[in-house]
Amino acid sequence: MSGTRAIHGLGGIGKSTLALHYAHLHRHAYTVVWWLNAASTEQIVTGLASLALRLCPQWAPTADVQERAAWAILWLQWHPG
Repeated sequence: MSGTRAIHGLGGIGKSTLALHYAHLHRHAYTVVWWLNAASTEQIVTGLASLALRLCPQWAPTADVQERAAWAILWLQWHPG
């Protein structure tokens, strides 16, 4: 079972614990697991930009946040799972 998954709900009901358990249990099925805060568009972009820094540390520090986020989206599209 691979693909994008989202968990939402009220604070304090165990979403993070559930996601961590799922990621650990199915780690063999995914290329990368990355946590994004999706409370706002800005936080999503920031999270994707952070992913770019992790995946491409030689290039990403020279790019701005929007470029890094766009690069991360392309990377995810080219790397199934």
